[in-house]
Amino acid sequence: MNNIFITGFMGAGKTSVGQAVARQLGWAYVDTDDVLERIAGKSIEAVFAEDGEDAFRALESRALDEVCGGERQVISTGGGIVKSAANRERMRAAGFVVCLEASAETVVHRLYPDGVGQGAVRPLLAGPNGETPLERARTLKEERAAAYADAHWTVHTDALTITDAAQEVIRAARTIGGVGNVPPAGGGARTPRGARQTSPLSCARHLIRAPSSRVRACSTASASSAAASASRRRPT
Repeated sequence: MNNIFITGFMGAGKTSVGQAVARQLGWAYVDTDDVLERIAGKSIEAVFAEDGEDAFRALESRALDEVCGGERQVISTGGGIVKSAANRERMRAAGFVVCLEASAETVVHRLYPDGVGQGAVRPLLAGPNGETPLERARTLKEERAAAYADAHWTVHTDALTITDAAQEVIRAARTIGGVGNVPPAGGGARTPRGARQTSPLSCARHLIRAPSSRVRACSTASASSAAASASRRRPT
């Protein structure tokens, strides 16, 4: 188990926390959305708009297949990648899976820090029949709860800084996941030559928003959901 997969709903902090984990471990950071765009030869927004969600999900699975062949990677995944049982099985077989959880209220606040109606609306939060982003987030999180629960561990990010969340992920990977050669959290290992360098975390100021339990184990029978804090507009 020399990979760590970060799953969860949009706005939960997958990108920022994943980058922080990779930086601390000195592992490569991979975003399945980046791999998907390379395979497709166009942006996620274009795939979603021109080809539809089914085509997007198929490309998402291809991207996951590709990254599962590597090692010593921290992999942030699209929010809907867990909808496929086959994708969940691939991740569990190839590494330690951590779900980042955040409430719908936290998610919407992070995605719309200046208020709903300010900035672009994420495609999947533009709900039918006049559904607000908050209502749509609640609906999608409920629909995906069992799929998000199919992880080895869950970290609740509502009340955590990016650094704290990253340390929870690393601690779980070491003590529960048996991930090989993982240094103690905060060890500050350097990024190996050839690995993607992690960039500054742009959404740090948005990570602490609402009180929540810090961390809990996540069995396949328990319900958990999360959201990703990507810096660019994504449909997942």
